Amino acid sequence: MRSGSGGSRGFALLLVLWTLVLVSLLVTQMLSNGRHEARIATNLANAARAESDADGAVFETIFRLLDTGPDHWGILDKDHHLTLADGEAVVHVESEAGKVNPNTVPPDLLAALIEGVGVEPKQSAALAQAIIQWREAPESAAARQTLDQTYRAAGLDYRPPAEQIQSIDELSLVLGMTPQILSALRPHLTLSVAGIPNPDLADAVVAKALKRLAIDPDEQPPHGMGLEAVTIIVDMRMKNGGRFIRHVIARLGAGYPRGYAITVWEKLPVS
Repeated sequence: MRSGSGGSRGFALLLVLWTLVLVSLLVTQMLSNGRHEARIATNLANAARAESDADGAVFETIFRLLDTGPDHWGILDKDHHLTLADGEAVVHVESEAGKVNPNTVPPDLLAALIEGVGVEPKQSAALAQAIIQWREAPESAAARQTLDQTYRAAGLDYRPPAEQIQSIDELSLVLGMTPQILSALRPHLTLSVAGIPNPDLADAVVAKALKRLAIDPDEQPPHGMGLEAVTIIVDMRMKNGGRFIRHVIARLGAGYPRGYAITVWEKLPVS
């Protein structure tokens, strides 16, 4: 009887110990999950705060561009800093008036720009002509048929729409365009401002293309002041290490409600 009773007590003790171990494991797992979920919640809150601060910096930038007082930011002063409670916003402002609109510029300027990003002259001329053919209707039914056959022969199942280009990404569909060429061209292109780029606001690549063409400014319509459309890139860097980048293209002018209209609003990846 003593032996049996001692065995029962030993088994009960072992059962209690295993139960304690199991409970300990469950508690540890619950605490670990709780810490993980708390960390996720904190990260989400930090990301939301960074995004909110970046968006606020966008509207602060628009206000300063439109302001005529001492807080005004000039369009040629491209880089600015805004100190906020949670961090610092690095703001880049660039006028779209210094860029090339593939919907409105002549083929010679397109060819000069394409050559300026490293494409050889013959290929540049052919690609510029292909862009013109993409945006403009053929002169005749025979020309339309020839163009369709050219795209078909290249293994493409679509044809130029003969309409204005709706996005820079659409240029990837143009015959002869490659991802590498489009990537090189993208910083110099715009769909927001028509006409010949303003040389005073152009970057080095566009300015070189304009200079090569020797465009007589007296023969061109007058350029604006550069505020017709602007690119704003806000790189919000938080004190807690968070980061958010907002890219905006805004049209500015008295004809818009509140003096501006947003045409592009997107998040950029953080490299």
